[in-house]
Amino acid sequence: LYDLLEMLPVYVCLLNERYQIPFSNRNFRESFADPGKKRCYESLFNQTEPCENCETFTVLKTREAHRWFWTGPNGRDYEVHDIPFWDTDGTFHILEMGIDITDRKKAEEESTILASIVAHSDDAIIGKSLDGTILSWNAGAERIYGYSAEEVIGQHISILLAPGLIDEFGCLLEKIRNGEPVVHYDTIRVRKDGTQIQVSLVISPIMDSKGTL
Repeated sequence: LYDLLEMLPVYVCLLNERYQIPFSNRNFRESFADPGKKRCYESLFNQTEPCENCETFTVLKTREAHRWFWTGPNGRDYEVHDIPFWDTDGTFHILEMGIDITDRKKAEEESTILASIVAHSDDAIIGKSLDGTILSWNAGAERIYGYSAEEVIGQHISILLAPGLIDEFGCLLEKIRNGEPVVHYDTIRVRKDGTQIQVSLVISPIMDSKGTL
């Protein structure tokens, strides 16, 4: 069990009611240094007194599991799970596991920023499957083409094609299937009211989270 805890890619430690850390695994020691006989606030924060608001020690009061988030002294972000734990002699401890979510949090923030850029872009940004089904439709597309997202998501992209341009779409789609981007392709599209407009297309192949084109 000790070897398993040492190999885990998350930090695990035990804290007692005196703020000491009688056990910490390798991930903890490598992330924050070996606490030795120091109390947690001494080892982690170089303080002489306990933290004013300690999330971990909420478990002391409630005797119930507690989940929270913090940024460690190493600058990394963690999702923390604190669990009541009684030793074989009945001594109460807090078993703490910290999962490093720094990269995930950064990716989520970047995704949120990107989604905001797409949503507020003046250009029409449309996502579609390889068979031409519309999957996403931003406000720019609503403004340019006159359709709301509710009207077009799930519809085929051909609703925007001018008469005689179905073959053009097939050629463009074939390039995308081959992983080739289409940059600044000038063509005609049709608005909801039937008006034909000139557009310049940039079409790029993208992968979803599963690696599917």
